[in-house]
Amino acid sequence: MRRTTTAAAVALALLGLAAPDAGASATIHDGPVGFRVVGDDLHVKRASSTWTGSHHASARLMLVRRGRDHDSVTGWQRGRVHRAGGSAWTDVAWRLNRRFPDGSRLCVQWEARSYVCATIHD
Repeated sequence: MRRTTTAAAVALALLGLAAPDAGASATIHDGPVGFRVVGDDLHVKRASSTWTGSHHASARLMLVRRGRDHDSVTGWQRGRVHRAGGSAWTDVAWRLNRRFPDGSRLCVQWEARSYVCATIHD
């Protein structure tokens, strides 16, 4: 698991594995998926995700509580494809401006791919 961390506010989790506390801006990567959450304590201002792939893809945000409840936070949003230097990636961003329950996991899902999550902590 690769991650960028600063001081405490949002703890990162990758598919349920706990990670150290991170600051208001936290970024994680799992293979072709990158996920960034920006906020303070339980309030998430925005989230964004990238997927390394050369075709259009869609992503959505899900909320996971108690390890099994999946609630849609956003609908599916089609990403923008970028190409540079022989590489291609797709990105999508959301402005959330909302609070989440302590300990809930905010997850991004790219189409039928598995989730990449950030655990929201007070």
